[in-house]
Amino acid sequence: MKRLLPFLILLCCATFSFALTAADVLTRARLTLRDTSSDVVRQRFSDAQLLNWLNDGQREANANNLILQSSSTITLVAGTTEYVLPLDFLTTWRVTLNNIKLPQTNWNEQDANSVGWQKSSNGIPLRYYIYYAPTPTIGFIPAPSSTYVTQSMPTAKVWYIQQSVDLTSVSQVPYNGWVQLQPYISDLSYYVTYRGLWAIGDMDQAQQYFLEWQASLGTMKTSIGKQPDFNPGFGGNRTGP
Repeated sequence: MKRLLPFLILLCCATFSFALTAADVLTRARLTLRDTSSDVVRQRFSDAQLLNWLNDGQREANANNLILQSSSTITLVAGTTEYVLPLDFLTTWRVTLNNIKLPQTNWNEQDANSVGWQKSSNGIPLRYYIYYAPTPTIGFIPAPSSTYVTQSMPTAKVWYIQQSVDLTSVSQVPYNGWVQLQPYISDLSYYVTYRGLWAIGDMDQAQQYFLEWQASLGTMKTSIGKQPDFNPGFGGNRTGP
């Protein structure tokens, strides 16, 4: 047991130090920018400036690939159509009511079907809509009736893409700390490098790193969400054992 103890300690440390941090991204970017954070004379960019660009990069990656997912639960109230969504809401990817998926609609579609649809509160919600200003809001139509609420106690679950959290320290992990996104964190250095080169006027090299960044976004789009163990071609409708 004494021989195993040092190994176990190292294993635990390795597990908890796995995540790449913002510091790792900035260090890689500084190599190309010929920048240093330890020499005031040679320092071109502060950590704060590079972090701003890193935050821009992770926002762009998330907006392009819709990678950061979360969920929120809403208890519906009789006669109430609209409910405020979490502040980090970006867009929905699934909404259910009592575990039944609802289709999404919008105001124009509803206006085309019924002039007074916003006043309808006499039944079971069949669709939902989203609007964003001044705060993200979800609406269920028709609004639930009191009879339906009493009998069913309707609960909606909103699965949504959340905004990326801006980093304020180089010790933080990008992409809201998601360890699953480790393979893509280092690519943020392409974006930071591109912005830095653009800032110092090296447009040609900046363009090269911009193209690298665009390629990494494409890789994320094709790779994230893959399910190697899901093989629908081998599925079927077998009813027996």
